[in-house]
Amino acid sequence: MKLRTLDSMCIAYIESHLDGFNNEITRERTAKEIQRIIIDTLTSNSNLLYDLPLQYESVVDDGNKFIVRFSTGYRYQWTDRKICKIDMWFYSKVDEEVISKLKDKGTYYLFKAKFMGRVNDKIELPNGDTFDHNPHVALIESPLDTTFMIGLGGLYVKDIELKE
Repeated sequence: MKLRTLDSMCIAYIESHLDGFNNEITRERTAKEIQRIIIDTLTSNSNLLYDLPLQYESVVDDGNKFIVRFSTGYRYQWTDRKICKIDMWFYSKVDEEVISKLKDKGTYYLFKAKFMGRVNDKIELPNGDTFDHNPHVALIESPLDTTFMIGLGGLYVKDIELKE
């Protein structure tokens, strides 16, 4: 499987910052730094969004629009004994026309989108709350391999158009 640009950036970061998985504090800092790098990259080159296969996960009806959640994730064999699992979640507000075409667990690609950064505090739910989807990293070691898990948190895209 060909590495996507964003995934290769995450793996390169891990390679040079293995100590970022040492403890709770270093993992929290590492997660925030990787998310910052990805957000800065997408802000300066939003075309990278168009390569990501997004799986439709869920929807919330807010009365006027629909709040949708997509995920994308891959597991890469990094070396013979190291694996990197990278996950991202995208949130957007869409209208009836878009929601009527989405199928459970269907895979879609962005044809058009405006990248807005982190989703936190940007989309209000019907009850007045906002999303709080923070990044995280974890390390799982076994006798067979070591898995570096990266969750890049929730990202917000608006004015989206999708293609299958």
